[in-house]
Amino acid sequence: MKADPSMINHIMMNWLQSRAQISPHHPAIIQAGDIVTYQQLYTRSMDYAARLPVQPGARVALLMSNSVDYVALIHALMMCGAVIVPINTRLTHAEVQFQVIQTRCTMLIYDDTPPPVDIPCYTVHDLQTLPADNHALLPRPLDMDAPFAIVHTSGTSGKPKGAILTYSNVFYSAIASAFHIGHLPDDVWLCVLPLYHVGGLSILIRACLYGITVNLHPRFELHAVAQCLQQERVTLVSLVPTMLYRLLDFTPWNPALRLVLLGGAAASSELITQCHALNIPIATTYGLTEAASQVATSSPASTKP
Repeated sequence: MKADPSMINHIMMNWLQSRAQISPHHPAIIQAGDIVTYQQLYTRSMDYAARLPVQPGARVALLMSNSVDYVALIHALMMCGAVIVPINTRLTHAEVQFQVIQTRCTMLIYDDTPPPVDIPCYTVHDLQTLPADNHALLPRPLDMDAPFAIVHTSGTSGKPKGAILTYSNVFYSAIASAFHIGHLPDDVWLCVLPLYHVGGLSILIRACLYGITVNLHPRFELHAVAQCLQQERVTLVSLVPTMLYRLLDFTPWNPALRLVLLGGAAASSELITQCHALNIPIATTYGLTEAASQVATSSPASTKP
């Protein structure tokens, strides 16, 4: 039976499965000094996927702080064909309930206090006690036209809206980012942005597709991030201007850093001048949730006060 020609370019092998086959021993995640390789991340994600009580197309809310388990669950939900709905951990219970209802989630995974929502809720520990029944069916190939995630906007013009991002959206966004800012096999991308934000989530997708490492922090904690930039080998970091302002008091940084990707708000000429004086390579970027993060990005050479 011949394949439908219209479908040939719309199905892809699972990205983490492919990455684990190509570079199994390469570090995928570094957190608090612990290193998780791509093979280890794949094994952990497969274990979660086999235990998750979800069907393809189900929408699953994630109410968690940045962690290796959060990353593994994102990949596990992709393996199951479920849709990821990352929820801002700073929301009130009423706001969480609104977003869960708005996006028609059928399950929620949390790591702190369960919100009052009328759907099944699980912790990571709860999931680990469920039977692993689905190994034979996993991981599912990726339908590039299917929803990957529903990510909420910041709500600057009203209530946050859920933006549906397909696999194609995030894939081509990652390719465009690499085309514009380049990538090296030994890149390490420092992620201090929350994974419920498109800026943080996109770093994970880029890293998996490029085969590079993410140095993942639970949150932006000034002294921990400053110490990382000074003492650890980081080549890329995504920041917002208020973060960068505060971090400039803790320079110089490790010379391995090749780019600060600065977005989320307009950067002042004063901030850019300070970065130039300190020889910090900086590229300003504009993005939006609905476009899977980066839309327009300057080069370091063209970023001027």
